Formats: sequence, C-alpha cells, structure tokens
Amino acid sequence: MNKIFFIIIIINFVLAASQLVFSSLLATEGDQVRMLSVKKTETTEENIILEDQIFRFSSLSYVEQRAIQIGMIPAKLYTLSQAAIADARSLVQ
Repeated sequence: MNKIFFIIIIINFVLAASQLVFSSLLATEGDQVRMLSVKKTETTEENIILEDQIFRFSSLSYVEQRAIQIGMIPAKLYTLSQAAIADARSLVQ
C-alpha cells in the first residue's frame, strides 16, 4: 500500500511539473504571437505609406515638376517629312 501511494505521488508531481512547463511554453508563444501581430500591423501600415509614395513619385506631374526644379528643360522635338527621309535614304545608298 505504501508503494502504491508513493507511485501516485510521483505521478502527480510529474503531471504537475509537465503542466507548469506547458503553461510556460504557451505563455511564451502567446507573447510571440502578439509581438508578431503588432509587427505585421506596423509593416502593413509602412507598406501603405510606401505605396502612396511610389504612386506620388511616379506620377507624370511630379516627374515634370522635379525635372524643372533640377534645371532640366523640355526637349525640342523635330519631325521629318517624307521627302527628308527619302533624301536621307539616297545618301546611304
């Protein structure tokens, strides 16, 4: 009888210790999940800001405005008539 009582006490001690270990692991994992959730929210907000900047900086009006600020001037475009193209071809041959 004494032996059975001792075995039951040891089993209870092992079960209590394992419950304590698992509870600690779950609490730690819960903290990690919460931290990852916060990090995900921060990253999502940062992505929204970056996407807004990409759209703003890639707009034609921004590019034109920035080019003027750094001293660029519009290019002068020249078009060639069909006769000028024909003349140029005769020079190549």
